[in-house]
Amino acid sequence: MKRSRASCAVVVAAARAATPLAACFWDYDTLIMEQQRFPTALELITGKFLRHSPEFYAWRIQDRLRKLAADPDNLALLDDLAVAYEKSGDHAKAIDTALLQEKLAPDRYETLANLGTFRLHAGEFVPGRAAIQRAIEINPQAHFGREIYQALLVQYVLQRRPDGQLTLPLDPEERWTGREALLAGSSGSGNQLPNQETRRAGFGFFVLTERKVDWRGPGVGAEIAAATKGVLGIMRFGSHDHPVLHEVLGDLLLTDIMSDAKQLAARAYLRASYAAKDESVVAVYRKLASRSLSGFRSQLAHTSDPRAMSLQEVETAFKVELADAEAWYARVRVDELTWIRDGKDPEREFATKYYASVAEENESSGLDDWLAVVLGAAIALLALCIGLGIRQERRRSRATAAAGKP
Repeated sequence: MKRSRASCAVVVAAARAATPLAACFWDYDTLIMEQQRFPTALELITGKFLRHSPEFYAWRIQDRLRKLAADPDNLALLDDLAVAYEKSGDHAKAIDTALLQEKLAPDRYETLANLGTFRLHAGEFVPGRAAIQRAIEINPQAHFGREIYQALLVQYVLQRRPDGQLTLPLDPEERWTGREALLAGSSGSGNQLPNQETRRAGFGFFVLTERKVDWRGPGVGAEIAAATKGVLGIMRFGSHDHPVLHEVLGDLLLTDIMSDAKQLAARAYLRASYAAKDESVVAVYRKLASRSLSGFRSQLAHTSDPRAMSLQEVETAFKVELADAEAWYARVRVDELTWIRDGKDPEREFATKYYASVAEENESSGLDDWLAVVLGAAIALLALCIGLGIRQERRRSRATAAAGKP
């Protein structure tokens, strides 16, 4: 990744040196560059990732109940059953199954992590957080530390909704982005933002404060990257379409001044707005989406540049991406329905068709392939920028010559 950034920086620098009169489009955070930093974010926001259908989980419940009849204390089978209940929306049965596991094997990490998640989904935030925190104590680095940020997310929810009722958005205030906080020249000390700014900081600055990371220091990038990875993991293995997760993901994607991702953040806030039923909530999320894109203007050489990305442009592209994701998932669901109808084992068939193909794709496409694409695009942009500069220079020369004629 360092190599690709360095190469792109050289191309951008060359373009700027060659065309001082033309504003090169590499002043923008392009979507492909954002996806490089957060390679699964768009797929998780849209839902275009490997996941099972409701019919699959209904099959798995019956399959695991049948197997448990012969082996009732099998913890792995109980894991599968509990998660299948949860994925089917039956929080009570999922919790009961996890509590049974806790009796069979107290302080088991997998059980506590599942139980905490089930309770959170059921709105039982305090006992859910307690189970998550106990799981962290047992195995702090499991799931790449995902539970650490899940616990922080619960704390964030509880602080903003002390009555325990979840209302959206979690933070109705306008957020600081990392860039704005830095430019504001906060008078706060250490890693703390002043009270007024903390209210507008969103989940990203909350994480930095709780993790005792100076929001102006060198550790911001690593911490926000870890938190983003944690939230994306929760989306992948929990509820990818929950508006709370989209809201906090949008906050995180805007926090780090060195690697923010404005277009992805706007998509996250838009996706949160689509899940909201209250028009006032929809309006707040759409305002956050629009405001996240306004940061493009501060990255241009001329702040009045009319080419700043608009919400309409992003939303038009996003709706196409959502439609593509829905069509892709529909094909996965048809496969699972077909396997179940034909009496095949959908777990085995799914693994053969999808897990194997993903492994092959990952093996055949590495950083060099991505770098080749980006450098090719960079060269094309360089040529475009140089061409624009040459044409401007020619027009200026012709205008000067024409003005000098009698």
